[in-house]
Amino acid sequence: MKWLNCLSSDKTQIMNILINHRYNYDDELFVHDDFSIQPTECIKFLGLFIDDHLNFSKHIDEVVSKCDKRIFLLRQLKLFGMNATGLKTFYCSNIRSLLPGASKV
Repeated sequence: MKWLNCLSSDKTQIMNILINHRYNYDDELFVHDDFSIQPTECIKFLGLFIDDHLNFSKHIDEVVSKCDKRIFLLRQLKLFGMNATGLKTFYCSNIRSLLPGASKV
């Protein structure tokens, strides 16, 4: 039980993958007498949000939200008179870099 000392109750998460939608697996996992882990519906793993139905809609919503905020900044830079080369550099480094993340998934 040496590995038990390495687990943090604040950071450790468990998620049950629901294949059959009729059953709900929401029982907590008891690791030790004073340490239990509650299952979550969505986990961020390596920058990718995955929910218990293996759906990536939360991840897509997060990426769209980030891009929307940065497009607003791009519009503001255009209003302030930044040239096309500067706008393209801003777009490539701040907006386009978000889009291919986990695109193969």
